Amino acid sequence: MNNNLWMVLSDLVEEHGKAALDDIALVDAALTEKAGEEPKPERFALLLALTEGCHTELRQAAEEKRPELRAELVQRLYDEQGIDRALSKKTVNLLSALLFGEAPADEPEPEAVEPVVNTAVNTDVDTSTQQANSFKLPENKTEPKKKKSVAAGLFWMYLIASFVIYGVLGSKISGLESANTELESQNAALKSDKNSLLSERTWIESAYKDIWKINVTYLAVGNYNNKWITQPGIVMLASNVRYLTPVWTYNSLISGEFTFFVRIINPDGTINRNSSTSPTGFSYSSKQWIERGQSKELNLSGWGNESVSNYSRGQYTIELWLEDFCLYTGKVTLH
Repeated sequence: MNNNLWMVLSDLVEEHGKAALDDIALVDAALTEKAGEEPKPERFALLLALTEGCHTELRQAAEEKRPELRAELVQRLYDEQGIDRALSKKTVNLLSALLFGEAPADEPEPEAVEPVVNTAVNTDVDTSTQQANSFKLPENKTEPKKKKSVAAGLFWMYLIASFVIYGVLGSKISGLESANTELESQNAALKSDKNSLLSERTWIESAYKDIWKINVTYLAVGNYNNKWITQPGIVMLASNVRYLTPVWTYNSLISGEFTFFVRIINPDGTINRNSSTSPTGFSYSSKQWIERGQSKELNLSGWGNESVSNYSRGQYTIELWLEDFCLYTGKVTLH
């Protein structure tokens, strides 16, 4: 058996275990990659033996039964697969060596026997008769030659198997390349989205560099007219309200003076505002000083009338804005 073939299979069994022989595709791939220009008949004889399960039968047989089984497997490969006896024997011995660590000794090959010719002359017998009796040609017991089509069949089998394997691998490679192209496209789109978000974040941080440092946490609303008529957070009657005055609680990382805008939304959804004095879209604005610290109080001026209430019963929404950003939205109900 070809030494290169033996070395490749030994390495395969050492790396993956004897169970690797059960995976014919793995064996064929290893031979294709590493065996190089090994004789193709030996390679195909091995693959056919694995396909027939010869290695499994050897592995399952008791030690004392192996010699007899090896002879049966050689005969079977010869009879059923058309592999000549010598190659069949080498193949079975190779499998035995891979499975059990050493190959069994080869049985001696049959030798040709020359016919024995009696050269003694019997003077009492006619010469022609003596010659006929002296030469006995052996019967032709040579096995019929296998047709050349067996070798040709093995070649075409190898050729077809190669095309099938390369076709499957080519299809898989093509699919992977397509998937890789799609992933690259998705990655490019994600990078574009990331850059867009970073740009937007930079713009927000620039435009609202101070707003995020002020965190309004609570709103209480009271009724005020030079003094608290109703303290913030206490139930109020709509008819008694003069100036509806919001008081916010906040935490701040900075100190400074800011102009705040207040929007009071009536129960019917309209903005409670004065067309002459109110900023567009708001009820009123107020400039106040913000102190750095926790749980600070922002008390803006109120909105209303000092002599008569301009509020009716219902729920009002009060919004506090700084520049174009709404810091807080709260609700208050007038009874």
